[in-house]
Amino acid sequence: NTSNMNTEKYFDFIIVGQGLAGLAAAYFASRHGTVALLSKGNFRISNSYLAQGGIASAISADDSIKLHYNDTIAVGKNLCDKKAVKILVKEGRDIIKEIISLGMKFDRNNSELDISLEGGHSRRRVLHANGSSTGKELVKFFLSLIAQKKNITRFTNSYLYELLVKDGIAQGALFFNPKKQKSFRLISNRTIIASGGLAGIYNKSTNPFSTSGDGIIAA
Repeated sequence: NTSNMNTEKYFDFIIVGQGLAGLAAAYFASRHGTVALLSKGNFRISNSYLAQGGIASAISADDSIKLHYNDTIAVGKNLCDKKAVKILVKEGRDIIKEIISLGMKFDRNNSELDISLEGGHSRRRVLHANGSSTGKELVKFFLSLIAQKKNITRFTNSYLYELLVKDGIAQGALFFNPKKQKSFRLISNRTIIASGGLAGIYNKSTNPFSTSGDGIIAA
């Protein structure tokens, strides 16, 4: 309904998703231009926010990328995609180091990182934040980084319903805000879909209802 369409806006980046992937993408993209960050809710409900436990990363002195890889393949009973595991263990360690350098506070034992040994690992490898609330703390941390960036505009209650594509290239997207009963159009040469999966569509699920596959459908 074009009569119910707000004025379109241009951003250097459009990022769809309120979990850790979307928040991190928005923060790093903001170093290179203006960013529109869109959430179906209020940035507080996502699988990332609800994720408990810790993050495995081979950052201990007695650990290595190869050991982490071998443990993952063994526990996966040869069902893992080996290429994906290599990316996970190598880039994962680099990303954890970068997040710590940005100021993320993982749990510590005195001055040392409190790295625990958990099932399937042959070395102490698992980082936590505020006990088992690691996902929640990571989301809060990246929200605090984003809040300091004047060139990131956050859109809440915004449902992606169509990507604007010309000659096979995404040039923006259409969104709907049910609270305002308004559609709006954002234009960009770079669109990142970080909207997660679709397990929330099931009647019985531990996933938030917002994980309904909108990004997958649009893409």
